[in-house]
This record gives sequence, structure tokens and C-alpha cells, in this order.
Amino acid sequence: MVPTLSVYAGTGLLLILADKLHMIANTFITLAGLKPMASYTEIAEAQILADRPFTHPDHTSADVADLRQIAGRLRAALGGAGAAAAEWRYRLIRTVEADGRVLRMMICNGAELLRPAPMPVVGFFGQRRADAEYGPIGRVDEELLEEFLQQPHIVAYCSLELPSTNWGNLVVMSNPQATVQWNGSDRHRYAAQELAPRYYASVRIHNGELPAGLMSGGELVLTRTKYYDYQTTEHWRGCRELTPPRRFAFA
Repeated sequence: MVPTLSVYAGTGLLLILADKLHMIANTFITLAGLKPMASYTEIAEAQILADRPFTHPDHTSADVADLRQIAGRLRAALGGAGAAAAEWRYRLIRTVEADGRVLRMMICNGAELLRPAPMPVVGFFGQRRADAEYGPIGRVDEELLEEFLQQPHIVAYCSLELPSTNWGNLVVMSNPQATVQWNGSDRHRYAAQELAPRYYASVRIHNGELPAGLMSGGELVLTRTKYYDYQTTEHWRGCRELTPPRRFAFA
């Protein structure tokens, strides 16, 4: 039995599901000769969309700073445990930052996190609706989180409470196939297509890699950010490809 993170810590899981299921749905609809779901609007690296401030490029640096903080705490927990960290499986660590914010780290595979090898990462930041009710999304989310953490290539799932009362989330993987392995079950589809838009006003998903692994304290290479706006009747999706990728110090 995989331990469950707290109710709010797992809500970012739906963001990955929404991203993956959108691609799955587009594939099948296109093959059937039907009109696919709305495509992603391309956003230039420095482009500012006045009507969608959550896509402002400045958010990238702020989000990376939060991800850097999470990664630093994760490294410290693993390093402080010494050789025992390699045996950690589904170990949940809860800490409180100096300013009172909560950080929860689910270490799924300590041995994999210790390897000096490239690791894909996903960072996601959802801006909750002011009138969002956790009840419906929480029940499904906790079930999905348990399934998510059992994926073999998910090695850590961490959530940091932000000053805005939202959460910043970091997923560390040992292989980029981690998200591909999701199946399109009814529960996943319902969560991504029905519940997430009712809970979030907007979403940012960052895709990148730690080229030298987590423990090196090296750099984060960010390749793209996807954006979701659920505040309009026709949900909007945008994508900012970073060519060349942006490199951030991650120590």
C-alpha cells in the first residue's frame, strides 16, 4: 500500500493527466476523422499575453526558484540519511519551512534518486479558483495519486506550499517513459477533463531534465512550458518551446 500525501499535496497530479490525456484524445479523434481538441497556441520565449498574465515569462524564474528549493530539501534528506537512503521506498517526509510553509516529499525509490544519471523532471503550478471545492477532486485525486506513485519510473513526488496557498510540485523520474505509461482509464479521463477545470483557473507545466542527476546539485535544463486557461468556455492551451533550452542553476 503506497502512503497518500495530504489532500492538497496531490492535486497537481491532475495537471500531468490533463496534458497526457489531451494528446491521447487528439490521436484517436484525428484517426476517426473528427475535429481534434483545441491545439496549443505557440508562445514566443519573451512574448507577453496581456489577457493571460499567468503565462508571463517572469513566472518561469519564480517557479524554478520554488523547484530549486524543493530539490535542495530532497537532496538534504537523502544525503543526511547516508547509505540508508538507498533502501528508501515510498518514504514520506514532511517538513516545515522557516516561514511556516509545508513541504511534503514522497521518495518512491531512494536508490534511483542517488544515481548520477540524467533525470527528467516535471514542475507544475496550478492556480486554484477562488470558489474551488476540494471534495470532488480530492476523492478522485487520492486514488489517482496512489496509482501514479506506483509507476516504476516515478522516483519522487514533492509538494511545497506557496505564499498564495497554492502548491508548487516537482516530479522526478528515472526515465521519460514514466508519463507515457499512463492508461486512459475512465477515472483518469474524468479527473483531467471534468474535475481539473472546475478546480483550477489556470495551470503551468514545466518540462526539463537534471543532466547530472539530482544529487549533483548542478543545473536544470528547461525545454518547454505548457499553459492551461480554464477561465473561458473554450479552454485555452499554450506552449512556450525554449530553443535552445534554458539552463538554471539548481544547487
